[in-house]
Amino acid sequence: GKRVTLKDASEKVLADFIIGKEVKDRPGQRYVRVPGKNRTYGVNVNVDLSTRFADWIETNLLKVDTSKVRKVVFDNHKVDPDRRRLIPGEVLTIERKDASTPWTLLGDPIPAGKELDTEKLLGLVTALGDVKIVGVRPKPEGLTRELKATGEAKPTTRTALASLMSKGFYPTEDGRVLSNEGDIIVSTEDGAVYTLRFGEVSIATGSALSAGVDETQAKTESAKDPAKKDEKKPDGPESRYLMVTIAFDPKLKIAASF
Repeated sequence: GKRVTLKDASEKVLADFIIGKEVKDRPGQRYVRVPGKNRTYGVNVNVDLSTRFADWIETNLLKVDTSKVRKVVFDNHKVDPDRRRLIPGEVLTIERKDASTPWTLLGDPIPAGKELDTEKLLGLVTALGDVKIVGVRPKPEGLTRELKATGEAKPTTRTALASLMSKGFYPTEDGRVLSNEGDIIVSTEDGAVYTLRFGEVSIATGSALSAGVDETQAKTESAKDPAKKDEKKPDGPESRYLMVTIAFDPKLKIAASF
């Protein structure tokens, strides 16, 4: 059966049951017992017992109202993994005054006879509002909520460092965390500023995708025996590791009010 435990915010157990198979000839009823007790009951259980990650969380990661997005910065940098140093790339910034005005490109002027592709920009902003969570990983100890290394953690533990680097994120000596596939910074008229740091691609399914189960074991085995690295290639949809932080810029809120 499946053990279902409900707790409140203080971790106090509110209910704890083991829910078993369906009762024969009694549609909607399942065998249920309390852990540690021998007595089993037939209970009407009208609940989806799915253990799929996506069935229990809000999958919309940013929940951004795309009509309020006013500025987007694309920082297409890379990282030198050996030196853990930033390799600068092209930085593009687009902005608009409100939802009814067109996007404009800041910085270098658009060449004569050229214009921004409004359809692609619309698709981009729509995609930002539709980023879906398919899995989570615990943040390594030693990183603040702003994803900066604390003084006690330079660079956290070796295990945490290896975990970050395997996902495309590199802590530096000055306390920053650099992403290997660039950043996107999204600012809204409400003053919210989202920073999306893009890491490596992840291909997996099930618990390996949602919680990283078997990740550590697979890396350990590959390190001990390099021949096993390509022995079993992962299967599943292509996702990407992403670190997200959010800040508040009061200047944006003030500008929007006028």
